Amino acid sequence: MIKTTAWSSNLFRIKLPSFPNLSRWICRPRRGIFLLLLVVLASLLRTAVVTYTSDDAYISFTYARNFARGEGLRFNPGEQVYGFTNPIWTILISLPFGLLSQNQAILAIKLLALGFSIATILLLYYVTLKETQHNEAIARLFALLWAIEPWDVAEAMNGLETPLLCFTLLAVFHLARQKKWTWVGWGMGVAILTRPESFLLFVLMFAWLVVSKKQSGRWLFGYVAAFTTVILPWYAYAYLTYHSLLPNSFFEKANLGLTSARHLLTQLAFAGTNYALPYVAIAITFWQTRCRKRTGCDLAIPFLAWSVIITTYYVLIPSFIRYFVAPSLLSLVCWAQPLQALFERTSNQEARKGELLSRLLVILALGFLLIRGGLGSAANLYFYNLKAQGFHDLH
Repeated sequence: MIKTTAWSSNLFRIKLPSFPNLSRWICRPRRGIFLLLLVVLASLLRTAVVTYTSDDAYISFTYARNFARGEGLRFNPGEQVYGFTNPIWTILISLPFGLLSQNQAILAIKLLALGFSIATILLLYYVTLKETQHNEAIARLFALLWAIEPWDVAEAMNGLETPLLCFTLLAVFHLARQKKWTWVGWGMGVAILTRPESFLLFVLMFAWLVVSKKQSGRWLFGYVAAFTTVILPWYAYAYLTYHSLLPNSFFEKANLGLTSARHLLTQLAFAGTNYALPYVAIAITFWQTRCRKRTGCDLAIPFLAWSVIITTYYVLIPSFIRYFVAPSLLSLVCWAQPLQALFERTSNQEARKGELLSRLLVILALGFLLIRGGLGSAANLYFYNLKAQGFHDLH
């Protein structure tokens, strides 16, 4: 009985995760100036395409507006159709619709998304510092890469959940690195209620924990229990209301959209140019593991696996570019430790050819991403302002 009590008390003892003390962390002169300039740059790039609103955002906005009016989570009052895949985002944005006029609510939603996007850039900088033992150069480079990442720039203020998903999954990665498995479970639950494909990451993380024997059974139970407490209320509501656990649109997007082998090759070529970040990341990471010391990047395996699987799946459908943003972000942060380990050995005169080739591949990949980011963000400013879809009238 005493053992059971001790086991239970340890399981549900919640410790706060380690996040930065902002007053100390930001207020170093050089770091503060860099982060301020980075926030300004990222904000200007993202607000420049504020006129663009996704068609799918219209669906979420309509559900949120009706929910704020007390008509339930319905597209048309009285009709029970499960037509959205982002319940947390839809419920969250119902608050502006309940407090503000329609145009003001839409602007508030876009500013909320911008806030999550900027917070993701700052969190990436902090997490990269932790991953690389405070290597300021790598942290600044990664933060800059994500600030100008063209797909994140394009999707940050389109009215959908992409910035929230990116922030949540990056926080989950950081929490997993600290072995805060209860918090990881909660974060996974939030991620799944933001985008359903996050469930695959939950499964991959669980499998990795079991296979690698990184944690005892009680912490695995805590991970699953925390995850379940987050998702269970929503899925119970969805089943009772819509008689389905998955939205209708999820099944519609499950069919491959390829019509021929030529179409497949075209999609793969397009992915190689535009969505290549997960593939490049995993290739470089595992090339580096062939000739590296132990860098502790084993945790990257489930995150990289999820990124590659999700990216491949959405390339084959094909689908919207916003679905590639979160996998690219996770792939990028998984570079940090291998990159640090790789360039720590540049002074070694007996470096093997494999290490030299790895460095060359990394430099080429980073150069490609910087050029792609600059050109892509510039193209966004032209394209989305020239062909802005605007917001559909809800009346």
